[in-house]
Order: sequence, then structure tokens, then C-alpha cells
Amino acid sequence: MNNVKQKPNELTLGGRSFFVEFNLNVLSEVQDRYENVGAINQKIQQYKELKWLLTLLINEMLDDESQRVTEQWVGKQISLKNMENLISVISKAFAASLPESDDEIEEDLDPNVLTKQG
Repeated sequence: MNNVKQKPNELTLGGRSFFVEFNLNVLSEVQDRYENVGAINQKIQQYKELKWLLTLLINEMLDDESQRVTEQWVGKQISLKNMENLISVISKAFAASLPESDDEIEEDLDPNVLTKQG
């Protein structure tokens, strides 16, 4: 069973370092917005969606709510010079959140945790 938690990916924006990962909260927000989380790689090519997703990812990992960022602040930090790198970090973070194979999913399921509901 694979209980190793993935190390979040790090990015720098506006001189600040942030860790980003696709945890369940982020995936839920993405699903609500896009209906299909698999659309992420296509959507982050759009400036507005890149700004929204970066804001979501950054704020999700911050423990101190006073450090939260806004979409406007994030947008000011993105330029054509750093956009490719930011998209790459997001894509790597998304890929790291996916299981490697169906076998890994089956290995991670603990039959002692599953209960019949009815």
C-alpha cells in the first residue's frame, strides 16, 4: 500500500515562494468549474483560467489566511516571461496527484475501511 504523500510543487510569484498541490479541496473546486478535472491542461492555456487556478492553488496551501492572494495580485505577477514555467508547475502538480495505474488504486484500497452502507 502506498501511503507516501507527494511533496507539493514549489513556484515563485512576486518574489514569494508557494507550494501547490491538487488536494481534494482543489479538485472539487476544479470539478465544479469545469465539470471534468481532465480539462485542466487545456483550460490553463487561457489567461483568465490560469489566474483563477493559480490563486486557488496558492490559497489552498496557505495556513495563514492573512497571507492569501487575490486573482488581481496573481495576474499582476504573471507575464509572458514566466507563464510557461507556471503552467509547467501546475501540470506537474496535477500529474503528481493522479494514480500511476489502476493497480495502484486497488493497492491503496483497504478492505478493512470499506463498509456496506444501506
